[in-house]
Amino acid sequence: GDWSAAGSWLVLNELTQSRIRCVNLRADSSQADSKFPDFIHKLRRSGNVTIDCSGIPDQVMNLSVLAAFRNGKTMITGAKNLRHKECDRLAVITHELRKVGVEIQENEDGLVIAGSVQSSKLQPLPRLQPTSITHCLLDPHHDHRMAMCFAIMGLKIGDIKISDPECTVKSYPTFFDHLRAVIASPRPIVIVGMRGAGKSSLGRRLAAKLKLKSKDSDHVFVEKHGPIKEYIAAHGWTEFREKEEQIIEALLNIGTVVSLGGGATESKKTRAMLKDRAVVIWVQATKAELLKRLESGKRPAITDLPLHEEVHKLLVERAPNYKEVATIMIPPKLRYSAQVPFAVKALRSLIHSDSR
Repeated sequence: GDWSAAGSWLVLNELTQSRIRCVNLRADSSQADSKFPDFIHKLRRSGNVTIDCSGIPDQVMNLSVLAAFRNGKTMITGAKNLRHKECDRLAVITHELRKVGVEIQENEDGLVIAGSVQSSKLQPLPRLQPTSITHCLLDPHHDHRMAMCFAIMGLKIGDIKISDPECTVKSYPTFFDHLRAVIASPRPIVIVGMRGAGKSSLGRRLAAKLKLKSKDSDHVFVEKHGPIKEYIAAHGWTEFREKEEQIIEALLNIGTVVSLGGGATESKKTRAMLKDRAVVIWVQATKAELLKRLESGKRPAITDLPLHEEVHKLLVERAPNYKEVATIMIPPKLRYSAQVPFAVKALRSLIHSDSR
């Protein structure tokens, strides 16, 4: 993983208390920027803080954005070489951040930032209040790292534009695609419910509507291990659930709608992951609806019971698990065409509620 590119997301996490996960980052990496989380931790202190950035110069812009929102003065040193990058980064960050009200000064080898900028978007830190900044244009001077840090600043304070966002193509061509995915859903969306409730269909339609990726944990299992029924017959339910847990954990990425198998929430570990890391939509369905769909679909039985008894038994057993993890519930008998609009409205309400 690229610790340098991860810097923007780590700062966004810190500023908004988000849970954006950067995959493939090793804490024991030889990359200098792997120490960036330690610098973020240092800025959590109130009062004056001095940070020597000679070892992580590429993160000075991200640190400047973070410093703008803390209580206390931040002195950034060891950054003299930034004057000779794609632009004079010390001069540009100073000039541009002043446009949004940051009290910042440049010196020969670093910056001094007073902090306590006010924010208006996403999850505000307790000490910040709304601001009146509107329609501010920030110029990254064709510098990819400048554009990325301005984007994070824009998510925090709102109503700014970047004059040359395409310059991020130099190091991170998909940055704004990933940013749009984060905005659409700050956490992965997971669809749960009974077999035959329509989870996979809703997952695909919702992902298409929100322009997110669609994944199905059962489909991934089959790709990795073969047909589920045969795997369970050969290895047992316990091993199946363990493999399923691993797949679900790997799928819980921002920008993704994940449809789970009907029994996935029987796993305590899976329920804990969902509650901690995802927005969970429970697709509810009546017993009559489930029976009709399962009979018409000719799906194999899970137990030795007659189908109507099996459905009743599983409904009774699994409903408490679905309820435990659910953030949003799709009502039973809601018409097919209304499901996605209902889910989108609920998701938007959830995001707006979290941002206040």
